Amino acid sequence: MSYVAVGGVIGKLGFGYLADRIPLKLGFGAAIVATGAALYILTLQPAYAGFALATFLLGIATGGILPVWNAIVPALFGL
Repeated sequence: MSYVAVGGVIGKLGFGYLADRIPLKLGFGAAIVATGAALYILTLQPAYAGFALATFLLGIATGGILPVWNAIVPALFGL
């Protein structure tokens, strides 16, 4: 859980910073790629290091998707 928490904080701060500076599709795609990469690593039946990396990537993806969603909603529906 600590890897997910640390990854979530990094993802939220990083994607929050980038949400106004990059296209929203790129941010959303990056979160999806991070989730896919983490799930791929988990399917390889990794040792502890692979599991730690996968959970860290899942934390980045889940923490990073929230700022992107918060930027997408006003862009689609207006303020």
